Amino acid sequence: MTTERTKLLLELAATLDDDEKDWLAKALKVDDYEKAFEEIHQRVWRPYYKHGYGGKLDDIIERSDQIGGERDNMGEYKNDVLDAIEILHDIYIDILEDNNINVP
Repeated sequence: MTTERTKLLLELAATLDDDEKDWLAKALKVDDYEKAFEEIHQRVWRPYYKHGYGGKLDDIIERSDQIGGERDNMGEYKNDVLDAIEILHDIYIDILEDNNINVP
């Protein structure tokens, strides 16, 4: 942001009430919010669809595979942990869409 624009923004900010100042402060952090959503996508949801989580979460998923129980349409045992991750991902996507946020 140029120095002139910064000066104008500071002058405008001086005229705002507390609620407007809070709104402006949040609006100015839009890049931070965007980066956070991207990181959530990369660290929480992408491993489910791409390469697996690794570490303790993979251990939990594997244990759920070993328990057995109900079979899916392909004849394989359902994995409750993976089903839960998929449900949570769907909720996450719905929340983003409900708030007009482009899904990463």
